[in-house]
Amino acid sequence: MVSSDRRMFLQTAGATLALPLVGGGLAFAQQRKGRDPVLAEVLRQTKAAAQKVSGMAVPTGEPARQVANALRLFAAHGTTIGFDAAFSTALREAVAREGRYAVLARRPDVKALTASLGLDIDPARFGLHVEDDAKRAAVLDAALKNGFGKAWSVVAQSLDDIAARLDSHRGAQLVKQSGADCASGQWGLFWLEFTMITACGPWAGPLWVETCGIATAMYITYRLSLMIMGCL
Repeated sequence: MVSSDRRMFLQTAGATLALPLVGGGLAFAQQRKGRDPVLAEVLRQTKAAAQKVSGMAVPTGEPARQVANALRLFAAHGTTIGFDAAFSTALREAVAREGRYAVLARRPDVKALTASLGLDIDPARFGLHVEDDAKRAAVLDAALKNGFGKAWSVVAQSLDDIAARLDSHRGAQLVKQSGADCASGQWGLFWLEFTMITACGPWAGPLWVETCGIATAMYITYRLSLMIMGCL
């Protein structure tokens, strides 16, 4: 049984993304019954990190580091229960059905997903989507070819790097940044964006609801950390 809060999040995810990924994703959801305790814990941790980073008065890397650890657990558990493969299958089926350019054009409605997740974050914090067509296309092509598992490990390391950078500026006001650190950070942001696009499709499987919530909370923490670092 899916709770009313989780059902509302599922309905919002489907409405905001309108991406009918039903093949591999639906099979994965049907194979797993009930709430997965590991995913429930990862969701709890990532939601806490997203809420924390949104209210930070001074730069600190704690939320980014918390999400890095949660992402490693998420990736390892995905290998164990098979949803890393389901992610890849779902994305390939979406491209086969919708076309590559249609999938590239998708943008998750971060504001709506954040509200449905129950996070108290000012939607004005998100601003516009980061636009870099070449990077987004490269990430999509890499996801189609290699899947998400290894990329999630790289994104986790990027989060650790962001955390270290923020910790080194603890208490200091960060100004607009550029260069290699920001460029690397944007790659990770696009990987998490496609994780959201893949995970937040309109199906009723309870585990997909939780993976959508996890992807959303990770994206929020990553994006707001980059903003605090001065990269966005």
